[in-house]
Amino acid sequence: MGLNSYPSPVRLWSKWSTNFSSLQARHNLCVVMVEKGLLNEASECLKKVQSLAPDQEYIGKHLAIVENRIKMLSSRSREEKAEEAVP
Repeated sequence: MGLNSYPSPVRLWSKWSTNFSSLQARHNLCVVMVEKGLLNEASECLKKVQSLAPDQEYIGKHLAIVENRIKMLSSRSREEKAEEAVP
């Protein structure tokens, strides 16, 4: 069964977020969001997890990776739009 066969991680998060007691389970859900290309949602998810465990360095590192990807994709998008605007 492929990753795309699973329910939307965003729906799962909203449904189960109040029931998650495991920090690792919450983090894993954020990782699924990244894998599905839901970078903004993953960023918000990781921020929530980080607020629960600010001493866990791996969460901060993963958040930084996701935020860098978002910036990189945003930068590429702006560059492509600029190239299209050049006659």
